[in-house]
Amino acid sequence: MRLILSELIFTEYIIVEMQDFFKNALLSDSLLRDIKILSANAKGDADMLETELHAVINAMSQNEGKYVDALKNSTASLKNNLTKLKEQLDKTTH
Repeated sequence: MRLILSELIFTEYIIVEMQDFFKNALLSDSLLRDIKILSANAKGDADMLETELHAVINAMSQNEGKYVDALKNSTASLKNNLTKLKEQLDKTTH
């Protein structure tokens, strides 16, 4: 009987102590909706940046020179990182 009573008290203690944690851990619908909206906006910005980056790369590829080639090569990692960012943002909008 004592064991059952002590377990009930311990369980009640955990519930009381963890109540704020669970409230904060579970996102409300409005907060989750806000996160999705912000992620969608960020994804739109990333799409626009990618389009502009393609335009710059195309303009650079029409010119020749070692500095232009170096700049073109450095944009490859930016393009790769932008693709990864868009993939992550895509996950948060669904």
